[in-house]
Amino acid sequence: MIVEPDSLAQLGNLPTDAARAERTALVAYAAQSLGALPATTVYLDGGNATWIRPAEMAARLRDAGVAHVRGFALNVANFDAVDVCCTYATQITTELARLDVPGVGFVVDTSRNGNGAMNADGQHVDWCNPVGRRLGVPSSIGVGGADYLLWIKVPGDSDGSCGIGEAVPAGAFSPYLAERLIDGR
Repeated sequence: MIVEPDSLAQLGNLPTDAARAERTALVAYAAQSLGALPATTVYLDGGNATWIRPAEMAARLRDAGVAHVRGFALNVANFDAVDVCCTYATQITTELARLDVPGVGFVVDTSRNGNGAMNADGQHVDWCNPVGRRLGVPSSIGVGGADYLLWIKVPGDSDGSCGIGEAVPAGAFSPYLAERLIDGR
């Protein structure tokens, strides 16, 4: 189970300290409740490799109760390559160990990262329905330290009315966007 992607990475977008504390407390409650269920493997939001510095994400994960679950999920709805994600995850787990939260695992969303997050000019692509992305490897046992590589975001679900999905609202499935991921264009 992946708990609320972007919930911790977007803490800085909330307007007040009270709102940030409330969201962190809600995620911590979910972590404790869901982490206590039998036969349930739970991961909290860990953002993506180009968003929040590892030490800051580790602190957010600690505060949100990552010690009560298996670990954290990276790259949900993003395009970073697996090796980039695994390097970032290793940095986070190192920071978590420094915060007395050792042994935390992670998963990587590979549903749309087949061409990574760099364009032909070596520039990081926009996060919103960028051109030239491709499906990533199918869900599998992880590599590079990951517990699993998973398709978390449904390929073809729009990031919003932007990029190559201008007329497709966020969260809506688009056969056009799915086809572009299949073809890598």
